[in-house]
Amino acid sequence: MTSNDFAKKFNFAGEHELIIWKDDNSSYIGFSILKDYPEDCGFIPAKYKNGRPDHKVLIKIGFDSKQKQDDGNFRLLTNTIKYSRYLGDHFGYNFEDENSPTRESVNISNLSPQPIDLNENFKFSFNELENVFKDNKDYKNISPEEIIKYLFDIHIKTIKSGKAFILKAKLKARDITCEKILSPIIKLIIGANSFLFDKIIIEDKDNWLAGLMRPYKHNQLSTIYPQNIPFFKSDIKISKKSIIFVSISMIIIWFLVKELREINEVFSISIVLLLILFFDEIIPHLALCLINNLIRLRHYFGNKNFKF
Repeated sequence: MTSNDFAKKFNFAGEHELIIWKDDNSSYIGFSILKDYPEDCGFIPAKYKNGRPDHKVLIKIGFDSKQKQDDGNFRLLTNTIKYSRYLGDHFGYNFEDENSPTRESVNISNLSPQPIDLNENFKFSFNELENVFKDNKDYKNISPEEIIKYLFDIHIKTIKSGKAFILKAKLKARDITCEKILSPIIKLIIGANSFLFDKIIIEDKDNWLAGLMRPYKHNQLSTIYPQNIPFFKSDIKISKKSIIFVSISMIIIWFLVKELREINEVFSISIVLLLILFFDEIIPHLALCLINNLIRLRHYFGNKNFKF
C-alpha cells in the first residue's frame, strides 16, 4: 500500500488541503491535511497583508508498515498541531519580507488563547485486510471521516475549555521544571566541577546528544590542562586545586586529631593518597553522576505527554 492509496480511504471535503507523504525508503505511510481555524474558536491566526491566514490546523495520520500487530492491525500515528506556513519555510518572522504575515497580526495572534499540540498515537488502528478503522479506546469501528473530525475537534477544544486550562497548567509546570529548574542546576554543577576541581566534560562525537537527551560518559570527564601537575614524578596528572584541598584537609586533620601527629610517614602518605583520590576522582565523578541523573530527569519530564 502506498501513501496515496491510504489517503484515498478518507473522504476529503473541499476545505482540506492534502499533503501525501513521500513513498521513499521510509516504512511510514500516511498523509497530512491543513484546515482553517474556525472564526469563533478563540485563537486568532496571524494573517498576510491580503488577509489570508498564516496559521492552519495540521493533522497528520499514518502508520509504520513494518509494525503490524498480531491481530493484523496497524496502529495509527496521529498528530494535530498549530502550523505556520511562513515559519515552515523560515526561521522566525521577517516583517520586512513582503511575503511575511504582518507584525500586528502576529502580535494579536500571540495574545489570543493558544491551541495545544496533541499526539493521539495508537488511539486508532487500521486493518488492511478488513479495510476497517478501529477506535482502540472505545473498542468499536470508526469511519475515516470521524477520525479526522475527532482530531480536529479535540485540537480546537484545547484553546479555551476547562480541561485545556488544566492541561496548559501541566505543560507550563513541565516547561518551568525543565528550563528554569533542572537546566540551571545542571549548568551550576558543571561549572562547580570546573571551578573547584578543574574537571571539564570533553565532547564525544559518538555521544553528541550527551547533555541534551543522553547522559555523559565518565570517560568524557577530564582534568583541565595545564592546571594540573605530575604526581610523584609519574604520568598521572593531579589538579592543582585538588592539591590545595588535600593540603587544607591535612592541616585540619593535624589540628583536630592529635593522635595523627605522631603517625609514621607511610600512614601519612596513605592519607594523602586517599584524599587526592577523594578530591580529584570521587567527588568530580559523583558530581557527574548527579548531572547525568538530572539530565535523565529533564528528558523524562520534557517528553512526558499529558492526556487531554
